[in-house]
Amino acid sequence: MLDHDISSHLGPDVPDTTPPDISGCPTSPIQVTTSPGSTTARAFWQEPTATDNSGDIPTRTSTHTPGSFFPIGPTQVTYRFFDSSANIATCTFTVIVTRK
Repeated sequence: MLDHDISSHLGPDVPDTTPPDISGCPTSPIQVTTSPGSTTARAFWQEPTATDNSGDIPTRTSTHTPGSFFPIGPTQVTYRFFDSSANIATCTFTVIVTRK
């Protein structure tokens, strides 16, 4: 008689080495202009999101949030997404502030 229970044939748990999948990461710089006489400007963007192959929602950290004030010049913004297996996915883009 054949054994149709495949669970007895499976090996040990396979570790999750797949990082979260990011969507909505800006692909071009966010450009804003200061108000006259100001040295900073607020920048807004749609925050990126991520899904994970585990089905869990990844933890998100970021260096800045939409509505933050930025100094004149380029500033790098980074989002990191971590899953429960410590896999990391990163989204990085630039906010460029120019003087009016």
